[in-house]
Amino acid sequence: MAGLKPDLIVATTDLSDSAIAQLSKAAPVAVVRSADASRQIDQMVETVNLIAQATGTEDKAKSE
Repeated sequence: MAGLKPDLIVATTDLSDSAIAQLSKAAPVAVVRSADASRQIDQMVETVNLIAQATGTEDKAKSE
């Protein structure tokens, strides 16, 4: 993955801490919660907001 030179890696809480640490050597890592069937929409909004914050696009995330 490092060869791709990503600006940001989005990972889920399913990954181990060691896997996230390894990914963070290639680029910043935003860790989002794994799927939660009991609150799908709320979690989707939280994930979009987290990614928007990480990419500096909060205004776009709120306007959509």
